[in-house]
Parts: sequence; structure tokens; C-alpha cells
Amino acid sequence: MAVTLIGVVLAPAAGMVGASVTTLTLIALPTMLRQGYRPAFAGGAIAAAGTLGVGLPPGIMLFFLADAMGMQVPFTPVLDALDFSTFIERPYVAFGWITILVALTLQSSFLTPPFGFALFLVRGSAPPGVRMAHLYRGIMPFVLIQVLVIACVAIFPSIATWLPDQLLNLEATRGVKVRE
Repeated sequence: MAVTLIGVVLAPAAGMVGASVTTLTLIALPTMLRQGYRPAFAGGAIAAAGTLGVGLPPGIMLFFLADAMGMQVPFTPVLDALDFSTFIERPYVAFGWITILVALTLQSSFLTPPFGFALFLVRGSAPPGVRMAHLYRGIMPFVLIQVLVIACVAIFPSIATWLPDQLLNLEATRGVKVRE
């Protein structure tokens, strides 16, 4: 639990997966192993916690930069052509839903064997007793959780769009013109 909380704070602050995973491994893994955690679980928990803030730092900067420059994301015309009206009424909220799905998928790409580089970062910083086989076994529950979350957000878009919908409704009731 403590590793996950530290990962929540450290990952967005570090700004990159490599820095947060390596730091978490150096700080938490020896302690977890001394406390009796299996190497598979300890390595998997650290790799998963280190990827929590993967999209936040660059996403915030790019959002404000694009808004200030009046730019559209080049992918927007493609999304405009797709019809999400059966799922989501507002097109800008649909773009947020797609963005969240992409971010979740990218986050899981850091964890999935055999190419999840968060696992290699943990192994490179771990004591000699922790093998890649431990990490591959240990990450599987976290990958399954990630896949379930992606499926839930894909099947139930309101998980990702409830807050933007509420904000747009609030703006509409105050008489503010909402871009749509």
C-alpha cells in the first residue's frame, strides 16, 4: 500500500516512468524483501506503482500549449468522422473518453511482458536475487487489473465522462457558451 501511495506522488513529480520506477525500486524493494514479501509480488507492485503518472506531466503541458496556440490535435478530424453519439452526446467529451482509453493503454504497455520496460528497470535496480521470472509472475495481477479497467472504461464511457458532463452542464446552467 505504501509503495502505491509513493508511486502516486512520485510518478507525476518525476515526469517519466524510468525515474519513478528506478527510484521506487531502490527505496522500496530492499525493504519489502526484508519484510518478507515475495520477490514476484514486490517487483510487480513497484513496476505497477511506478507507471501511475505516465501521461500526466507531458499531457498537462501539451494541453495548455495547444489551447494557447489555438491548435487542434491532428487526430481530431478522424475522431470527428467516427460517430460516438450512441455512447456520448457531446463530441468534446467523446474526445476525452478516447484520450483516457489511450492513456490507460499506454500505461499498461509499460507493464506487459516481454517488452514492458518498467520490468527491466526494476530488474536493473533490484538485488541479484530478484530474477525476471519473478517480475513476470508478479506483474500479471496488475496487468489483469489494468485490462479490466480498460474494458470497463471502454464499455461504460460514463466512468471517464461523468465529470466533464457535469462541468459542461454547470456551465450551461450559468449561461456560459460551451464550445461544441
